[in-house]
Amino acid sequence: MATVSVNRAVLTWRLAVAWTWLWHFSSDQMWYEIRQLGRVADSYTQGETPAHVLRVIAEKAEMGLGTRVLDIGCGRGSALAYWASVFGAEPIGIEEVPALGTATRELFKCLSISGTVIVGDFAEVEWPDVDLIYIAGTCFSPSAVGELQRRLLQSSAKTKIAVITLELPTTLFDLVDAVSVRFPWGKSMLRIYEPRLNPV
Repeated sequence: MATVSVNRAVLTWRLAVAWTWLWHFSSDQMWYEIRQLGRVADSYTQGETPAHVLRVIAEKAEMGLGTRVLDIGCGRGSALAYWASVFGAEPIGIEEVPALGTATRELFKCLSISGTVIVGDFAEVEWPDVDLIYIAGTCFSPSAVGELQRRLLQSSAKTKIAVITLELPTTLFDLVDAVSVRFPWGKSMLRIYEPRLNPV
């Protein structure tokens, strides 16, 4: 696994700036947009995926320099910023809430990260070809899971899929690895899948 060789002091400073910025980011516009989409605001206040979990995902998915990572429901972009800064990944995010998409773009700009943010419903926008797709399954309603699985099956056979909490059917996806990870709200399962070549 190749990682980006950077000066630790610079990296520490960049991450401190990013986390400080994320901590203070909150806008009335963001909450208005969430309410307009008919979402429960609490699902957006559960916090970001902790850095130690992001590292486990990167290791399990064999992330390295140039790995193209797609975060479905990227929120404020902290996971993508972490993987780009620490592992040299190429970050791509899909986010339905425009204010959160803007927050991700601003974070990338703040950290001088070259990344892509697609604002729209994951079921309606075009997904780019990537090496890894990350999904924090706690953010999806049961009605969205079927559409999510359909879109995941359109991924390249070489694409790895890292999922928190949500369990994908093994008739459609090969389970490559599974490990328990700790969040501030408790333990959850991280599962790494690949689309089946011949779904049952």
